Amino acid sequence: MKKLLAILLCLTMAVSFAACGKKAQEPQEPEQNNTVTETPEEPEAPVEETPAEETPAEEAPAEEPETEEPETEETDPAYADLLDKLAQLTEGATDGELMLMNVEVPAENYEYTLFIPYIEGSHAVVSEPMIGSIAHSVALLQLPEDADAEAVAAEIEANMDPRKWICVEAEASWVKASGQYVLMVMSTQEAADAIAANFDAVFGA
Repeated sequence: MKKLLAILLCLTMAVSFAACGKKAQEPQEPEQNNTVTETPEEPEAPVEETPAEETPAEEAPAEEPETEEPETEETDPAYADLLDKLAQLTEGATDGELMLMNVEVPAENYEYTLFIPYIEGSHAVVSEPMIGSIAHSVALLQLPEDADAEAVAAEIEANMDPRKWICVEAEASWVKASGQYVLMVMSTQEAADAIAANFDAVFGA
């Protein structure tokens, strides 16, 4: 009986050990944590918008400013002829140092240049230096056909003032007439003589 109990006890213990061994071999499954941990999303870096390259508008070729051609003043034919004659009368009479300028005489300048009032229908030109302190003046007057050139010449000679420049005085002065032309000269003696010779050559006086 004792043997039987001992065998049963042994069997019981063997079974117990076997059961324990089996349990020890079975790995315990870790408890699954059903809680889902949300990984915080990293904030997206702001996308820098690259400004579109502005394509420079094709610049229209700059228009060249219109250059107005200076208007050439046409000289009245009557004055053009007088200026030509005046150039012939004064040719070789003076040197270039006087810087002479041959110009038309407007109606309002008759009394200063020719010492007479303006005569309707007449034309006059004068050769004078650009510097006002030089006593030199050669004026050529063309009168209308009905005017008395000799009478006009006498009036100019009576009124002319060789000291009109105030600080200087002309050495020689005279007035000559030929046809409808009257020439008045106030200058140096040498220049006056040379112009007188030219007058005779041009007008055949």
